[in-house]
Amino acid sequence: MDFRALFLNNLPWKISALALAAFTWLSIHWKGLGERSNEASFSNEVRVLGAPTDTRTFHLGQTRAEVTVSASPKDLAALSPDDIQVFVNLSDAPPGLGVARRLQAHVPEGIKIVRITPSRIYVEPFNPLADSLTNSIVNP
Repeated sequence: MDFRALFLNNLPWKISALALAAFTWLSIHWKGLGERSNEASFSNEVRVLGAPTDTRTFHLGQTRAEVTVSASPKDLAALSPDDIQVFVNLSDAPPGLGVARRLQAHVPEGIKIVRITPSRIYVEPFNPLADSLTNSIVNP
């Protein structure tokens, strides 16, 4: 087959396929750029959510988390860090064992959570008696 015929054969179909591919790429690319421009990050304290009858206290591996949210510019301007609650659900945590749990967040309506950093934290029950014994053995 001739080199020139390779490019000129079915030329209208080739041009329309190239135009369709370019349109698809640009629409996906511009959509992603628009979403990134309306993001904001907030650093919030992690709260423990447990069963009402659970009287245990817990030690969190990390006490703060960064929440990145996406919304319209109007909603982001009205949003404050106090409107976002970050929590770890320990209502079904086994007694006496440390666990790694996924962080969750609650945001107002119209706000979308993009990511929570860190996504998981290590939580262990706080035992003041065991901690005081460990400290007295290590630091006599």
